Amino acid sequence: AARGMEDFRMRAILLASLALAAGPCRGGGECAPVSDPGFENTIGANIFGPGNTIGGAWVVLSGTVEVVPTWQWVPAEGDNSLDLCGNEAGAVRQVIPTEAGLRYTLRFALAGNKGGAHDESNPAIKIVHVAIGDQSAEFAYDVTGSTPDSLQWVYRTLPFTPSGDSAALVFTSLTPGFYGPAIDDVSVCLAFCPGDVNGDNAVNFIDLNAIVSVYNAKAGDVLYIPSLDLDSDGIIGFADLNIVLSNFNAPCP
Repeated sequence: AARGMEDFRMRAILLASLALAAGPCRGGGECAPVSDPGFENTIGANIFGPGNTIGGAWVVLSGTVEVVPTWQWVPAEGDNSLDLCGNEAGAVRQVIPTEAGLRYTLRFALAGNKGGAHDESNPAIKIVHVAIGDQSAEFAYDVTGSTPDSLQWVYRTLPFTPSGDSAALVFTSLTPGFYGPAIDDVSVCLAFCPGDVNGDNAVNFIDLNAIVSVYNAKAGDVLYIPSLDLDSDGIIGFADLNIVLSNFNAPCP
């Protein structure tokens, strides 16, 4: 068995050597097309309700949301941003084209509508639930100290691996009332080169050896490492090895 694994390792190294002339990492640094990422397709302040479409891209799922122009507060970029509470807590959705099995990172700017005095109807902590593909998380923003001229935007990220050719992105306010979490500058980009299992922005023998060392390990096995199961099919096998070889020696931006 040891001899067989060593032969397999040598064949993998040979294949990697043949791949040294490969071009740039497939998808390295590339971004999926997010339509109207900064809510710039809307002129002026507008409140949208269930079923409405914002900028031809974002569908309001529930409640109401408000596109906020720069004269109300300074956005993270461009001229507009989105308050996820219009007249009440709302939610918006957009389906993002993706490629199955590749690792992406959702990135967005987060702030909050400070409103007036803080109480149960206007808490200082604004919370947004974010879901994309099979991943979800809650993000909080404290409006204390922010002003319309200095909203103190912060950027938040959520990594995910889609299982198909698209991923539904949903932002939902968990804050009640008129003054909610605000979002802007939404992007979905490849997190790093496919096959870069150690995150050093290169696909090389280190990544190849990591895959080969646990080759054929299945979910539940002692040797199974989820981060090496690049296509998330429950086994570290040829498909994962092929992702490394297809992008071998390709530095990422």
